[in-house]
Amino acid sequence: MRRKEITIAVTAVILTIAVTAGFLLANFTGQEATVLANSAGEKEAASNLYTYPISPYHGNGKIYIVTVETNWTSQPRVSLPNEFDTLKYVSVVFAGWSRETVFFNVTIPTDLLCGNISLLRKYYEQPPDVYTLSNNGTHNSIGMTCVFTPYFSGTGYFAILGTKAAW
Repeated sequence: MRRKEITIAVTAVILTIAVTAGFLLANFTGQEATVLANSAGEKEAASNLYTYPISPYHGNGKIYIVTVETNWTSQPRVSLPNEFDTLKYVSVVFAGWSRETVFFNVTIPTDLLCGNISLLRKYYEQPPDVYTLSNNGTHNSIGMTCVFTPYFSGTGYFAILGTKAAW
């Protein structure tokens, strides 16, 4: 019984450290939140930070923290590919029914996804001049500003591809 309590305590401490590290490393690029103009011409500065603890299905049991900073008003979905997919990527999906300009910055630990990093939008590879990519040695950060158009399938689907992954 004592061993189970120690295991639970250690797991809680590790998760607390991982979440705290995710918050501290989320904005390592030092970029300020982008100020956008809405359809009425009013300026609005909106930045939401979402943190996702992720553990690969065939990984080493380690929990990785992926963060998304965005002006999107609802929480995006972040996930890894299923176990049968041979590609190495982290997907980010924005869902909604209004036409909006969305900006996002996704931060991924390099020990989760690394190598040659690129961005897909709606299943199409994006040219490097439409997004920003940076690396601080421990994390890759990829950001983009684009128009989300509802009713066009897949316009809110993004995949950050790498050539090496923890799974």
